[in-house]
Amino acid sequence: MKLFELVDFLESKLGHPLGDEEYLSYGDATRDFRNISVSWRIDNHVIQKAVEHQCDLLVHHEALLHPYPLLERGSEPRTLSWKVNAEKLGALRDNGLSTFRLHAAADELFVFKAFADKLGLTPLPRESKNDAYFHRVFRTDLPTFGDLVRHVKKAMNLPWVRCCGDVSTKIRTVGLPWGGMGLFTNVGETQKLVELGADCLVCGESDSHAFCYAAEQNLPAMDTSHELSENPGLAAFSDWLRNHLPVDVVFIETPCVWRWE
Repeated sequence: MKLFELVDFLESKLGHPLGDEEYLSYGDATRDFRNISVSWRIDNHVIQKAVEHQCDLLVHHEALLHPYPLLERGSEPRTLSWKVNAEKLGALRDNGLSTFRLHAAADELFVFKAFADKLGLTPLPRESKNDAYFHRVFRTDLPTFGDLVRHVKKAMNLPWVRCCGDVSTKIRTVGLPWGGMGLFTNVGETQKLVELGADCLVCGESDSHAFCYAAEQNLPAMDTSHELSENPGLAAFSDWLRNHLPVDVVFIETPCVWRWE
């Protein structure tokens, strides 16, 4: 299978061209690919599993190299010499692999909806047909934020979630900034959810500045980790590709890299 065939297929399902976050990140775009792996990111574990499954095209959701994103202008990027980057590129080269980043397209097709489905949330209609697919809030029958915290922990199989706000706060609607949409760099999207009537937030990943923004307006919020919020959608995306493409597609799960001690 050629890469352009995968791109054509995805664009036909999206109804629009792939965006700037979709590109060949390493390797040869003209070769024939035997099998495809899909993962949240690429590390040594993913490369090893892809080789075991005879995958030679590795589709990844987040950036291939560090820093995130790799944007250095005016000269060749010095960060290519960082040990973590050099070793990753060396492993890809030595195993004859190519990598393709698929970010916003995967979010639109599967990732956002799968996170909501995992949490058992019912979407309310979008306010306007001009709003993005993720500009919506979800209805919940759970009476308080504390009840929602316990529900999310069970649904995500987590012993903990990081929270701000009063657990006794009454709620009716939930905003869902999946992945990294709950980070301070995306605070404009948080504000949009507030304007749409969100009583609380369940984020993928958040940070101190974003939690401060929520706390200043008495908006309870929690996060579940970037990886865990997007794994369900990438798994569903892999199943979907496997049923439509003439190659095998393997999903390689990415666990949350950090933990509470």
